[in-house]
Amino acid sequence: MATGVGILLNFAPVNPIKALYWCAVINGIVAVSVMADGSQFEDHG
Repeated sequence: MATGVGILLNFAPVNPIKALYWCAVINGIVAVSVMADGSQFEDHG
């Protein structure tokens, strides 16, 4: 699937540096929410 998206982006008028930047921003936001959600399931006993 990622290969197909990469091929499609090759023909789209997208600046790859801006795309990389926004992917990193989205990744940071998602990572914080996943870590916060996962921390409530830790066993502290």
